[in-house]
This record gives sequence, C-alpha cells and structure tokens, in this order.
Amino acid sequence: AGEAPGEELGQQKKGCRIWQLRKGVDVTLRKGIPHGAGLGGGSSDAAALLLWLNSCLETPLPLEELEKAAIKVGADVPFFLHGQPRRVTGIGEVLTPAAVDLPGWWLVLVCPPVSVSTPWAYRAYDDLMAEAEKAGGKGLTNPESKDNETLLVMGKYAGTGTTFRITTENVLQIRNDLEPAVVREYPQLETIRQYLLHSGAACARMSGSGSSMFGLFSARHAAEAAAQRP
Repeated sequence: AGEAPGEELGQQKKGCRIWQLRKGVDVTLRKGIPHGAGLGGGSSDAAALLLWLNSCLETPLPLEELEKAAIKVGADVPFFLHGQPRRVTGIGEVLTPAAVDLPGWWLVLVCPPVSVSTPWAYRAYDDLMAEAEKAGGKGLTNPESKDNETLLVMGKYAGTGTTFRITTENVLQIRNDLEPAVVREYPQLETIRQYLLHSGAACARMSGSGSSMFGLFSARHAAEAAAQRP
C-alpha cells in the first residue's frame, strides 16, 4: 500500500474539523484500495475516521446525526458509515437499505494503472451530455428519456417498500452513466470490458467514476481464468 494522495488526506482533515479538532489527533493513512479506481477508497477511509472520532466522544452522535456530518466531508461518505448495501439518492444523503440477492455469481475486479479524478469524470460527463443535447440526443439524467438503466432504477422495492432488492434479473442490465465519458478519454478501459465479456462475463461495467472495471461470471472456472491473465 502506498501513501494516500493529498486530496484524500484532505478528507481526513475535513473529518477532524467537524469535531473542531486542532491538536491531539495524528492521522497516518496508508492506502490499500487504489487511488482513482472508483472503489470509494478515500470516502471509506474518511467514514472510518468519523466513526472512530465519534466513538471517542463522551456522548457519541446517533447515526442520523453522523450522516449529516459525513455529507460535509464527501457526497458518498455517509454510505460507508453503514458497512452494508444501500441505495443512495440525492447527493448522497438519502440512504435506503438494499438487499443484494445474487447467489452463484463470481465477480472479477480489474484495477488498471490508471487514476481517474472523480471531479474530472463528472465534468467529462457534463460535457458529453451537453454535446448530446446540442445534437438533439437524450440526456441520461432526464427521466423522460427512458434511458436510465442504472442499478438504482433496475432494482425493485421488496416487502413493505423499505428495502431495495437487487436480483439477477435486473443486475445484468445495469449501466454506468459515467462510463462513456470516461472511456472516451481512457479507451483502454473499454478494452478491459471487452476482455471480460469475451472471457465469459454475463455483464461488465466500470465501477463508480473509474478506472476499475468489474465482470460478473456465472461460472467459477471462467472467472478464475479471467482473473489469472497476466
């Protein structure tokens, strides 16, 4: 694991400021999750720090209040406070329990030596959408376009409507709206996706804002063979 980049250390500093800490806390962060991989490494580190700081308080904040503090650190930090699947909407502050029901599936994660900045990815997405709308195309964030096939849309509410359930029938149709914008700048990511599909993956997509790619396999031997490629 390498040392964390400055922008991720900045998240830790924001977390300390929430408790108005100036002295007495030294944070050393060694990265185990690749930086710029779209796996939430920096946000999960920030969430872990917030949870630890909260546990040090004489009267710890309830989780709902801690979520409000976490959103000030980063949009997806509240998600990592739970340690369980959640459907995330709004800017990251609306969390709904999610049940992932995917028995018999194997996941292969590919982390190429490419670091993608999340702010850049969203700017690239905005640029791509502006080009599409100028050409008369549909914007992916427009509900009327009927093009929204992300995991958030393809899943279904179960039971009383309080749990969002992800099953095989909808997970294989997922799409990452950021992927086209990122792949346009980093075409090697599409090469990885095609490799996963040709290796037997039922679906393959970019994780988060990139650069990691994942593939879902129904056969363990195919997943292991794909993962062992040099």
